[in-house]
Parts: sequence; structure tokens; C-alpha cells
Amino acid sequence: MPAIAVVSRSRARRRVAAIWLVILASGAGLAGLGRPAPALADTPSAAAPGMACDTALSPPILQKWTELGGQNGLGCPTARESTSVKTQGGSVGHEADFAANGGAGIFWHASGAYAGQTYAVRGCNYRLYVQYGGPRGWLGLPIGEPQNNPDGQTQAFEGGVISYQRADRSCSAERGAPPPPPVGAHDVAVEQAPKVPLGLYFDSASGDHLTTSTGLPPQLADFYQTVRQEASVYGEHPPGAVTLKLFFKESTGDYATVATPEGERDVQAAGYEFAGGQGFVFPTPQPGTVALKLYVNADKHDYFLAATPESQAEAEGAGYVFVRIEGYAPAP
Repeated sequence: MPAIAVVSRSRARRRVAAIWLVILASGAGLAGLGRPAPALADTPSAAAPGMACDTALSPPILQKWTELGGQNGLGCPTARESTSVKTQGGSVGHEADFAANGGAGIFWHASGAYAGQTYAVRGCNYRLYVQYGGPRGWLGLPIGEPQNNPDGQTQAFEGGVISYQRADRSCSAERGAPPPPPVGAHDVAVEQAPKVPLGLYFDSASGDHLTTSTGLPPQLADFYQTVRQEASVYGEHPPGAVTLKLFFKESTGDYATVATPEGERDVQAAGYEFAGGQGFVFPTPQPGTVALKLYVNADKHDYFLAATPESQAEAEGAGYVFVRIEGYAPAP
């Protein structure tokens, strides 16, 4: 009899979970969860990472590629998006290279004074930039779009300037101190972004951990117990942030919450399907944030996203193994 009761409870939980996920995916009914829901459905970055000519691009680079005409503008990516080493200017950036017009690149500042900003380098500027080592060379990352002048164009980088001379269609580079970044522009945008609690819930019957910012419907509250608030997430997309995503495995009724491409690949390989956005977090450490650590228990086939010392200790004490940091979220 006890075994039958557990099976019945598990099936009921899966039915309720499936209904909740339909509501979550549609964006309907969230206001009734007892607090304002994050505005995710209307935000392009809340979707899964997009594709450019069958190549996956992060949301900031994909958005820039689309703004510049997509395949008809910069052409298709020539390789997978990569992360640059730390530049001489102290930044870390993502880059993707494209085929059109002799080559072009899009560069997204993941950290540093221009964190969240995305710039393109094209044509003659791009070819010379590559010769000087790209973001790994003394020029570092671009910090602005090309600016027109009577002789052609200039484009600023962390370590200098590239100039295009219209008369002979040539480019040259000069070392120099970069102009100061916009005062507080990134910090103000981050500070003003609304924050939503990220809670940890636990189902003692199934052993499943659920980390979510959208709360629980009353039916799931019959199964999951509230453990604690792990962190907060941004309800709107601040510069440089990525989407925290909820995944669901229908056969077991289990949840997983991740933000990195590696995390998505792991949970999808384990049979989880994307259920909805959970807000936004940063891919790199930022002031006032805590690390979102992903743990997994291979025996239970359960994922556990934790940020507080208490939850991390509980995960390790229950036989969970640390996998990676999925992102950085505002402290609770």
C-alpha cells in the first residue's frame, strides 16, 4: 500500500506540474501567484538562444547581427561564438565572426567598464583589427561604433583607434588611451532593473528540488515545501544579463534551472524540456551578486541550483556533486 500511495502522489504531481507549465509558458495567470511576475514573455532574450545560419549565438550578439541585416548584412558566422581572454583593458568579451564584405565581427562586453555593450567591426577596420590580434592584441575590445569624419571613419578600442581613409581605402591603427566610459550608464540600468525573489522548494516524497522565481500554484504547494530564498533575479533585462531558464522532465515530474549553454545541453540530454524564463542573471561576477551553483545527484537524477551557504551544505551533505556556476544573481 505505501508504494501505491507514492506512485499516486507522483502521478498527481506530474499532472499538476504539466498544467502549471502550460500556464507559465503562455504567460497567463502569473499575477495570481501572490506577487508581481517578471515581464518575460515580451522580452526577446527570454527565448532560447537563437540561431544564425545554423550557428548558435548568444542573445546580445544575435540581436546585433539581426539589427545589421542578418544574413543579408554581415552574412553567416564563420565559426562558433567564442570567449576572448581577458583584454589588456581588463575586460572579457564574447566574439563572433562573419563572412560578408571580406569579414566582420561582433563583440559583446561580458565584463569591464562597458559590460553589456555590443559593437561591430567591419571591412577594412576588421581586417586590420585581426592582424593586430583582435581583442587579444593591444587594441582590446571595440568600445564604440565607427564615427564619420571628413576623411573617412574612426573607431575607438580599449587600447587605441583604427582610422579608415576614404581617399585610398586604407586603414591604420594608433595606440592611445580610450575615452572614459559613459558615467554610471551600466550601473544605473542594473540598479533600476526590478528584482524578483528566487526561491528554493523541495518535494520530500520524490526528492526533487525546484528553484523558481514564479512561485508555486496552490496545487503544487501541496507537494513542495518552501525551503528559503536563494537569491533574486532581474525581472527586466539589464545590459549584459542572460536568461535563467526552467526545464521540466515530464516522465519524472522533475525540474532543473540553468543559465549557461552547458547547463542547457546537460539537462536536455537528460530528457528535460524548456518550460519558461525565470528572469535574468549575469554570466560573470558583478557587485552585490552571489553565485548560482548547479549540483547534481546521479543516483536520484536530480538537479539542484543553490546560492546560499545553507543550501550548498545541504546539497553536498545529501550526496550532490557540484557541476558549475550557472550565473550570478543579486543577493537575497
